[in-house]
Amino acid sequence: RVRRASFLIVAVVLAAGAAAAGEAEWQSLTEKAIEHARLGQPAEAEAFTRMALQEALESYGENHAYTASSLHALATLLEAQARPEDAAAVYERALAVRDRVLGAGHPDTLIRL
Repeated sequence: RVRRASFLIVAVVLAAGAAAAGEAEWQSLTEKAIEHARLGQPAEAEAFTRMALQEALESYGENHAYTASSLHALATLLEAQARPEDAAAVYERALAVRDRVLGAGHPDTLIRL
């Protein structure tokens, strides 16, 4: 149940990012990741999340909210797959991007602490 709940959280996080994205490829990959997360398919969800992250990096660069959202979703998936060390490193990277993009006092940055 905990893992299923984690996958649903990932779906919500990814959906929020996808709704704001204007870039069609990033959004398409994100939607595929969401679907696999909803179906309880973590490996597939992770693969599409990594592809969405790569698209965000190529389209928007490291310092962009879409990149931070993809990083956060990836970290959540890694955590749900019992990979806490990997997740922690990605969470830290996502937080650093949010801090640079939004600022340390922004609610989206604070909520991730």
